[in-house]
Amino acid sequence: MTPNKTVITIENVQSDEDRALGLSGRESIGDDGMLFEFDTISTENCFWMKDMQFAIDMIWLDEQKQVITVKENVAPDTYPESFCPEDAALYGLEVGAGRATELGIVTGETLKF
Repeated sequence: MTPNKTVITIENVQSDEDRALGLSGRESIGDDGMLFEFDTISTENCFWMKDMQFAIDMIWLDEQKQVITVKENVAPDTYPESFCPEDAALYGLEVGAGRATELGIVTGETLKF
């Protein structure tokens, strides 16, 4: 899945309810990730840290699964701020803080899932 050929387990979130809930209320995500499939490609496909208990890296991808924006180490105390992609995104991926760098996920890379 990742540029450095590391495979991680991802939970695929597709419904509006599940997207709004995201990782809220969980104690950690470990080495796994949560993949958000949005209904439309947009710069308005944003994340927030409502009810989060740990920091994460936020990654947005276009329809070709190319990384367009990476926001690292976003802390729970940033809520109610929203974080949005720099360009139109169809997918969002949340991983534990620091994992984007560990996995080699940077703008311009293409992920496989």
